[in-house]
Amino acid sequence: MSELLFPFCPEPVRARFISKIHFTDTCWEWKAAISKNGYGGFSFGGKFYNAHRIAFQFSVGRIDEGLEIDHLCRNRRCVNPRHLEAVTCAENVMRGVGACAMNIKKTHCKRGHKFEDGSFYVVKLKDGKTGRDCKQCKYLYFIEHKEKITARKREWKRRKKEIKTV
Repeated sequence: MSELLFPFCPEPVRARFISKIHFTDTCWEWKAAISKNGYGGFSFGGKFYNAHRIAFQFSVGRIDEGLEIDHLCRNRRCVNPRHLEAVTCAENVMRGVGACAMNIKKTHCKRGHKFEDGSFYVVKLKDGKTGRDCKQCKYLYFIEHKEKITARKREWKRRKKEIKTV
């Protein structure tokens, strides 16, 4: 029976691997070592591996270079091969629920303007990451605050002139 679960796994390793799984109707929960990021860990051959990656390799086969394993069930402890898929890093991030995934999925700015090609600026944020600024919102902000912006520019030029004359 166990050879049906992980056909590409050597028998002594397979038995040890299976002993660390709690089988449920949906996810196969890893019950051994768990990393600080919530992923299961398994060691053999003197090396430590992510359990979900080993489960994928033992059941599906080799993970191609440049791909990572995505948990379709969103459960990091799951090692059920039916819940695992090899995808690019970008695809894995897009499928996630983190800030990057949420922001890239946005189709409109906070004022309702549609994000389309050419409708936004890509800006560098203070933390070194990038974001999007809506061109329409920037224009509206400028119109609403034109007097303040112009006054600030005049003040800046005046101070600059004073510094030069001193």
